Parts: sequence; C-alpha cells; structure tokens
Amino acid sequence: MDVSIFQFLNGFAGRSPFLDGVIVFFGERYIYFVVAFVVSLAIFAFARQQPRLIETATLSLLSGALSFVLATTIKLLTHRSRPFLVMHVKQLLSDSSFAFPSGHTTFLCAMAVAAFPEERALGAIMFASAILVGSGRIAAGIHWPSDVIGGLLVGTAMGVATRMVWRHFRRQYANVSPVAFK
Repeated sequence: MDVSIFQFLNGFAGRSPFLDGVIVFFGERYIYFVVAFVVSLAIFAFARQQPRLIETATLSLLSGALSFVLATTIKLLTHRSRPFLVMHVKQLLSDSSFAFPSGHTTFLCAMAVAAFPEERALGAIMFASAILVGSGRIAAGIHWPSDVIGGLLVGTAMGVATRMVWRHFRRQYANVSPVAFK
C-alpha cells in the first residue's frame, strides 16, 4: 500500500515544469510561508494587545519547534531510507536525513493541533498545510506515505502534549505577579 500510494503521487512529478514547480513549492518552501505568517500574527497580536492570540501563536511555534526535535530523534532511532535510495523515482527534492517521520509534516501538524482549540480557523489551515506539504514531499520522491502519516501522528501527540503542559503551568502560575519572576 505504501509503495502504491507513493507511486501514484510521485507519478505527478516530471509531467510539466509548472506541476514540478507546484510540487517543489509545497514540498519544500511553503512551510516557511506558514511559519512567517504565524510569527507575523504574533507580532500583530502583540501590537494590538491581544493576549489570547499572542499565546496561541507562541504555543503553536513552541509546539512546532519541540516536534522538530522529537522527529529528528525518531529519525535517528529508526534509520528508514528515503524512497529515492531504494527504488527508481522521479526525484524533485533531495534530503540527506532519514525518512521517518516527515519532519515538515510533524512540525506543521504540531503547530495546527496546538493552535486549534483557541483559533480553529488557524488550526484548520495549518492542518491542511501539513497534508499539502506531506503530499508534496511524497510527490517529490523523498517521503513514503507512512512517513507523512507518522508525521501527522507524532505532530498531533506533540501538539496535545505541549498544550497540556502549557495549560498546567498557566493554571499553576495564574495568580503569581510578574514581579515575582524578577
């Protein structure tokens, strides 16, 4: 099943320069636009003094960063080869790290799950972004579908865990004056 889905999506690569550009954009570059958007959102929320939005954007970015560390650790433990190393593929991107889980998908999914309870639209857009990026990376020949599914699962777990720890500390220190931390 992994190979069949991979071959279907990778079959879109090499059909036209325009389609290859779309695949590369979503597979490699789109993640930077999403991160820039969330950082801009945090700056905007800070300027407008919207603490809930500042907290949501910060939590989302923190969850993404932590998920990246976790995904990198899992890659080092699993040593799963990328598709272009084990079979003939139409390769549009390159990556020298191990494949499982997809770090890009993990990162965006963790951001989405962390943001969703407070900002549903933002969370839904980021989750759709995680799927688009993961699909782009499969089509580009550098991930198996199960790498992307694993990224969605690891990202979800990290997003939930980050939100739980955040909520715990927020409740524990809700009545502490900011002066106490100086």
